[in-house]
Amino acid sequence: MVEQQINLYSRQILLKDVGGIGQEKLLDSPVEVRGSSAAIGIAITYLAAGGTPCNAAHPAAYLTELPGELPITLEERSMPWVGMGKFQGEPLVAFKATDACYGCFQAFAEQVSPFASTDPGAEPAVERAVWVGAFTAWVIQKIILGHLTGGGAFRLLGDGQIRSRERPQCHSFPHCLTT
Repeated sequence: MVEQQINLYSRQILLKDVGGIGQEKLLDSPVEVRGSSAAIGIAITYLAAGGTPCNAAHPAAYLTELPGELPITLEERSMPWVGMGKFQGEPLVAFKATDACYGCFQAFAEQVSPFASTDPGAEPAVERAVWVGAFTAWVIQKIILGHLTGGGAFRLLGDGQIRSRERPQCHSFPHCLTT
């Protein structure tokens, strides 16, 4: 890191969970973003503010709206993925770190509806889009820093609570975790 970056990210560098090495990981781990909802825009803003480049060449992770454009190549399937959508009417952030099964992540995508909707009044309030976007950026940064592994999801409930959701299992579970 150069002195300007140290000054810019000094508050994060002071955090025990980030530090100088973690900040370098964030700076060196671009995220490819697929989607255009307000929550995606907020996530991009928070990632960029934390030093994580978005839509740069050679991504280290992917962010997408679910259901949406999921990976095609084997290389993309092996990368970390974070997706946002709705499950039973509440926002959901699903994730897959490099050590998790892509098939299990895809099983989430099949159960989730789009975060943004064409139904009148169904688009989340600005406050909720900010909350979902900021939380999604946090999940991505935790994966990049190695503090969040495996796969799973978080439901963001209307009362401000966050609940973990057990992940759906692909057709080859639990063998998928050992290959």
